Amino acid sequence: RGATFVGLSILAVYGTVLQFGRYSLTYELQRAERNILVRDGITRANYPPAYVLPFAEGLIETYNSALHYCDRHWCAGSQQNFKLSWQYWHSCWSPYEVLQGKGVFPPDAIASTYPAGIMPYFFSDLTVIDRHGLTDRHVARQTVETRNSERRIAHDREADQTYLDERGENIAIYPAAKTLRETYTTPRVWSGFVLRIRDDLWMPFMVRERAWAERAFAGQDVWEWGVVQTVGDFESGQAEGWEFAGEAFEGNPRLASEWHTGSVGSRLLNSWHATLLDQATGTVRSPTFTADENCLLSFRVGGGGVEDVGVALLADGAVVETWRGENSQELRLVSLSLAKYAGKTLQLEVFDRTTEGWGHIYADHFVVVGPRRAFE
Repeated sequence: RGATFVGLSILAVYGTVLQFGRYSLTYELQRAERNILVRDGITRANYPPAYVLPFAEGLIETYNSALHYCDRHWCAGSQQNFKLSWQYWHSCWSPYEVLQGKGVFPPDAIASTYPAGIMPYFFSDLTVIDRHGLTDRHVARQTVETRNSERRIAHDREADQTYLDERGENIAIYPAAKTLRETYTTPRVWSGFVLRIRDDLWMPFMVRERAWAERAFAGQDVWEWGVVQTVGDFESGQAEGWEFAGEAFEGNPRLASEWHTGSVGSRLLNSWHATLLDQATGTVRSPTFTADENCLLSFRVGGGGVEDVGVALLADGAVVETWRGENSQELRLVSLSLAKYAGKTLQLEVFDRTTEGWGHIYADHFVVVGPRRAFE
């Protein structure tokens, strides 16, 4: 009996130390970092007290392996992890509680979601399909072909697009925003809109058919994002109002080649010289423009990532933002809020001031994007 007591006491001490270590390491984690412990486990660096106990190293290795196994199967997460996750999703969807019983959504509005345990609670007037099938008979009865060693608890099944189409899914709702500017997203397959609920509460949503949205939200304050000013898209083969200097941009705008991915249309600015290659230098400056606090600058940039090539934004003549390529032929999308530059005289400069390797820049489709009332 005495030996049993001693054994249980030892287990209690070791178990308490390990569990306290796990809890203490997750206590201050933000949601974006919530898997740090599961990924790294308990180590000498992050929790040295655990290694004071005799034979702790082998026990901790076994404990960490168990954590990793549970993580792969999405089970046995720490209480703090679940708390942080719940707080995050609650902050996304709870502001929409004010819509309950207000008749915002028509009877034929159908959405789908992954966080089915919380999102639909705040949309009592909306039909919501659980994409993982925990509350959907069709999805829940799908056959799972994943091996048990690779399954994730309650997340192995998923509604396919055919089923969502049959159910008539026609709207996708996104987390609440406090300002109209926060709702800007890059273009998607569906048409994007924003419903003003209050001045400090906006609901971004996407629909399959614009005509349906116009009928469904008739009489409500619906906004959308669109191009309010084109600074340069170069598709005409001209760069009207742009000022060129140096040899690098001779013959611009040029036709995009098969190597240029991510450009818009057939032409772009390109400082790679046909004969001088990276030895040519030069600059291009856009016409000046202005924007209000809700607008964003959107464009694409690629090419070299070295110091003296890039795209610069000037405000009242001073450089305030700079972007470069990533030593790649691919042009990536850049979006910048112009709120802090509202009312200032803005100008863009595409520059190539170096002759070293990757000393060239690609740039395309400079537009100012802003909100406007939809369906007017």
